Formats: sequence, C-alpha cells, structure tokens
Amino acid sequence: MMRAQNKETFKRVLLWSGMVVCLFLAGCRDKSVDHYNWGIAYAKKGKYDKAIYEFTTAIEFNPRFAEAYCNRGLACKNKGEYDLAISDCSKAIEINPGYAMAYYNRGNAYLFKGQNDLAISDYTKALEIKPRLAKAYNNRGLAYYYKREYDKAWEDVHKVQSLGQQIHPEFLKILREASGREG
Repeated sequence: MMRAQNKETFKRVLLWSGMVVCLFLAGCRDKSVDHYNWGIAYAKKGKYDKAIYEFTTAIEFNPRFAEAYCNRGLACKNKGEYDLAISDCSKAIEINPGYAMAYYNRGNAYLFKGQNDLAISDYTKALEIKPRLAKAYNNRGLAYYYKREYDKAWEDVHKVQSLGQQIHPEFLKILREASGREG
C-alpha cells in the first residue's frame, strides 16, 4: 500500500515539475519575443542603440533566437559597425542556415565594407533560399557595378524589374554611363 502511494506522489511531483518547467520556458520565450519586438520598434525609429540593447536582451533570454541576431546585426550595420553586423548575421546563419535575410543583411555589411565578392556570395545564397528577394538582386547588381562587371549588373537590374520592383533612377543612370549601354 505504501509503495503505491509513493508511486502516486512521485507521479504528482513529476507532473507539477513538468508544468513548472513549461511555464518557466514559456515565460522566457515570451520575454525574448517582447524584447525582440521592442528592438524592431526602436530600429524602425532609427534608435539603433536602444534596438541593439533590446535584441541583446532577447538573445540573453533565448540564445538560439536567429532573428534577434540578424536584426541586431542590421542595427549595427546601420550604425556603421560592419564587423559586428557580420558577426551577428553569421551567428544567425549558424543557428538557421536557411535564413535568407541573414545572408542578405550580412551581404549588405560586406558591401558597405567594400568587400564586393563576399557581398555577392551572400546575396547569391539569399537568392538560392528566396528567389524572389528583389532587394538581393538589386544590391548584388550594385556590387557587380562596383566590380565593373556591368553585364552581370544589368542582369540583376532586369531581374528586379521582372519582379515588379523599381530600380533607383540614379543607379540606372550611372550604370548606363559606365557600361555604355541603355539596358
């Protein structure tokens, strides 16, 4: 009789422990998402230091939060901290290798650093994952322009246009002048 009673007590303790763990994990997840969302709001307002703080807090609650790393990287890039941006986007890719925006954002950081080959590689990977990501074609076209690979730049311009997106008129003008063609 005592043995059955101990078994029941053990089951109840195990059940309650499981519920406590679930509630704890749910609370951490909610807090990480809350901080992530606050980071997004700050970033949209151009308050990058506050955004970085919130993304960092989200990561502290959930170290596998790829989107928080990626967006913290974007905020760093917008502050001109390209190496930090590259590091954060690389961490996001490590966590989620199929995350196209992490490749795109890291590509942007490389582009701003003048590392066009690395930027092109990342934009190409983003496009393998998400083939209709027009802004990746756009920025890859810009990187090709910087490398004076004008035919490839035009290919990307045409792809952006085929996806129904606009190319900045000033970029079209300088690409026409540099390549000696109309498009």
